[in-house]
Amino acid sequence: MLALTLATVFVLMTIGTAVAKQHRSSHEEYFMFWNNCAPVGVAVYFNGERVSSDDSLERAATSRLRSARLFRPGGGNGHLKFEFSQHLHDHVQTVLFMVRFTKLVRDNASGVQWVADTWSIRGIGHNITEDKLLGWLSRAMDEFIDDYLRVNESACEAG
Repeated sequence: MLALTLATVFVLMTIGTAVAKQHRSSHEEYFMFWNNCAPVGVAVYFNGERVSSDDSLERAATSRLRSARLFRPGGGNGHLKFEFSQHLHDHVQTVLFMVRFTKLVRDNASGVQWVADTWSIRGIGHNITEDKLLGWLSRAMDEFIDDYLRVNESACEAG
């Protein structure tokens, strides 16, 4: 039953992401991902606390970005934030997870600049192991890197 529940959650996440992608305009994608192909930083939080850089989840995220030549310690104008929170209810462990891409944005009308989340993906699972979390993180990283490189293709090729 647990395997069926987890499979259902991951299938729903995948379908929801695919449907959302089909409805994006090129302007939306440009806003969400354009960063002049600048490398991004990584931060991983578990139950609201920053994990150490030698944590397996942070190492996995950093490794994926490094292999795509998109990692910079401390970040630049972009940052990926991974948040995992664990809850216990009626003897069932529930894990909520989210990845957000945050960057500096500017309102052209007022000239005001601020840091904002421009892309995110979320999920939920029950009695999740570290391997399952690493698998989910891997799929989220694949989606982010694919979209980021596609939108920043001309800047990446020039750099």
